[in-house]
Amino acid sequence: MVCCASSPGLAAAQDDCAALAANPDEEGFESIGKDQMDVDIDAAVIACSAAIKLDPDDMLSRARLARAHYIGQNYEAMYPHIELAAEAGNAMAQQLLGDSLVDGKGIEKDFERSFALLQASAAQDYAPGLYSLGLSYRAGEGIEKDDAMAAELFARAAAKDHRFALADLGMMKLNADGIERDVHGGIELLERAAALRDSYAMLQLGYLYADSDLVPQDGPLALDYFLAAEAAGEASATAAAAYFYLGEYEGVAADFAEAEAMARRAADTEDGGGHFVLGYMAENGLGLSSDLNAARIHYAKGAELGDDRSVEALARLQ
Repeated sequence: MVCCASSPGLAAAQDDCAALAANPDEEGFESIGKDQMDVDIDAAVIACSAAIKLDPDDMLSRARLARAHYIGQNYEAMYPHIELAAEAGNAMAQQLLGDSLVDGKGIEKDFERSFALLQASAAQDYAPGLYSLGLSYRAGEGIEKDDAMAAELFARAAAKDHRFALADLGMMKLNADGIERDVHGGIELLERAAALRDSYAMLQLGYLYADSDLVPQDGPLALDYFLAAEAAGEASATAAAAYFYLGEYEGVAADFAEAEAMARRAADTEDGGGHFVLGYMAENGLGLSSDLNAARIHYAKGAELGDDRSVEALARLQ
């Protein structure tokens, strides 16, 4: 027998589902919601499945169950729940389904339907919906490309501390990409995103303070951002940090052993930047025996993996 809506058992099951799978972007769940990197997928699936077993019409728990499956990339299990919740008007389900239709995650791509779903999600002022709709305008998916509209939607999501929107709008402002350049505003947005553990923002701040002519170079600060980005899961940050330990940036002491260890760790993940650093060390005898053949091998592998510096270095040694 299905429990009534006021059942204590149902309420407890819904609370368990919320505690494990609610999105912090959901209104009223900012403090208990889980960022996707913090979701215990198996526990969330069990809890939310229990809630909708007690009340199949509980579309909020159904949307959260779909979110858990989405994070776990179990799209086959996700779609029956996400379709029902999206049709019922749940903003999170509309956004996740809209994103899935853009990416073709276990479903045929459909930009027009995606755009309609993201519009519906954004109309509820749901930050991820605003951000994803902005991405559609940015890429011209389901609608004519419009960078100004994308920036406006990113700004609305950023005002709600959506970290991806903060980072993307920050980069648009820094690079004058479709909107006017605003270096101070761009850095401020990236710093806010980094404070919310956005690894992409950390990585871009590292590059900014390492080599950009938009701000004074600050090697120690750049390295701090690269190390933070690596800790937050940004794979390409490992090679970037490794290069800093070669001692070529003011304020950062050379540590060839650390540079080699980090570069090999990056290379083991098929990061071309790691091979570039190893090639550079071999070419110049930095902590490794000078070996131009070994350098060429690493540069060739880095070039194969799409690393531009490896391409240039390999051409130089040919």
